Amino acid sequence: MTSDPYVEELRSQLGRRPTRTHDRDVARLLSPWRRRPADRHRLG
Repeated sequence: MTSDPYVEELRSQLGRRPTRTHDRDVARLLSPWRRRPADRHRLG
């Protein structure tokens, strides 16, 4: 539906390895858009 490289990267992450490591990768991808100290603290 969209050619946004950010969305495409999220899709590739979701499809490739839905694991805890994947959650950390997504959090890193989201960091520029959503800076949430609570999430950063939770992720370690």
